Amino acid sequence: MCRLHKRSLRSVFLAILLVTALWPQYHTAVAKESYPDHYLDQAQKAFRSGRYEEALAIYLKTDGAYRAEAVVGASRTLTHIGNYTEAEKICRTSLKELPDAVRIRCQLAEVLVLTGRSHEAMRLLQEAVNGPNVTIRSLVQYGKLLLLRGRRAEAAPYFERAVARYNDGILSDAEDIAMAAVACWKLESYHDANRLFRETLQIDPENLEAQVLWGNLFLEKYNHAEARNSYGKILKQNQRYVPALVGMAKTLGGHEADKTLSAALDINPRSTPAMEILAEISIVDDHFDAAEGSLDKVLQINPESLNAKTLLAAIAYLKDNNSAYETIREAIEKFSPGNAGFYTRIAEICGKKYRFAEAVELARQAIAMDPDLWKGYGLLGINLLRLGKEEEARSLLEYSFEKDSFNFWTLNTLKILDRLTGFETRITEHFIVRMDRTDANILWPYLKSLLVECWNTLTTKYNFTPKSPILIEVFTEHEDFSVRTSG
Repeated sequence: MCRLHKRSLRSVFLAILLVTALWPQYHTAVAKESYPDHYLDQAQKAFRSGRYEEALAIYLKTDGAYRAEAVVGASRTLTHIGNYTEAEKICRTSLKELPDAVRIRCQLAEVLVLTGRSHEAMRLLQEAVNGPNVTIRSLVQYGKLLLLRGRRAEAAPYFERAVARYNDGILSDAEDIAMAAVACWKLESYHDANRLFRETLQIDPENLEAQVLWGNLFLEKYNHAEARNSYGKILKQNQRYVPALVGMAKTLGGHEADKTLSAALDINPRSTPAMEILAEISIVDDHFDAAEGSLDKVLQINPESLNAKTLLAAIAYLKDNNSAYETIREAIEKFSPGNAGFYTRIAEICGKKYRFAEAVELARQAIAMDPDLWKGYGLLGINLLRLGKEEEARSLLEYSFEKDSFNFWTLNTLKILDRLTGFETRITEHFIVRMDRTDANILWPYLKSLLVECWNTLTTKYNFTPKSPILIEVFTEHEDFSVRTSG
């Protein structure tokens, strides 16, 4: 528990080639003319406004007392445009001369995670978090790595150490406070995380990373409006900030999401989050080949991507390819034991594909694996409701909302269940019909004969007899209908 007191991409790569080729010469040249800290400010301003090649050039020229910060800045810039090889190389080269630079070590670990080498990243960070110069970012990143590998109980103390550093009053840097916010988030202290992100942005209003993390928190806790607001603020400042474009795409749909993801991939052609969202959109649209193509590209960049592997498992599940599904499931269980999110992710996709019985089965597997996965209870309840099992569904939804009051899908569904208690029920051979009491006597004579006609006509036309009884609900308010059908 947490307790608190537009330039072209070609020009970018040309700049990278130039400055990386000259990197060794810079070290001797700057002995005569070291760039002071205000050059770091210039580089940061260039980065924050999307002028990445300019930022990179300044970072790579900066040396002296500010070299470690400049190396981190250069590596982050290279990472942002998808040049992970050079981002890694700069860190490794610099660590030979600055072996105690924890910030560089932490940055290198983040690049290694992006490229599917979590074991090496953990080794690097383990040395950092147990050393004398531990940073809050190293604590948080190490904790996140432990979560990735399914070691939840081991992760919590590192997040708690990060929060303790904030409580001790030794954090004043905006980035450190943002990392404390992430620690609170991972400890499920969402209100504290929200407060710390706000504090971060009061200190540094143009901090892109903190703003996008805040948006991601809102998105995870079902507040799409605030998430869009966070991402929108970033994109007004920097239209080329890839994490904000990716986050915004998650809140959109259809053509707008495709356009936003296309913009992200123009800047970073190796953005695995962008490719994963495109794959999920393709899965929902039954374009499985396109989805698999996107996910194969992701796994070439990051062979450890749990999200990509889970989406591939979802495709196998939807195609009834049990062998492929089991192979992926077993591989994920080996890499990240107890990963209940694997099942909820596929259950969500099954629900979108109207495969409610399968969604129920998967949600049950999720909460059996992790009884504290409140989202799983809500997902199970909603899909049970779609199967007409209302008594069990209500119990699960009430429990889910009691544990996670942020989930407005659960809240809205419970409100509709309350409305349904005032409905009248009429039963025929093939249908159960619920209507508002004020409409029942007027509508029923017409509706009853219409249902008989529909049943006889459609079963004959399609030579198919559905399992009955079929539940029909008639709402007087359009909003109630929307919630009942989609949450």
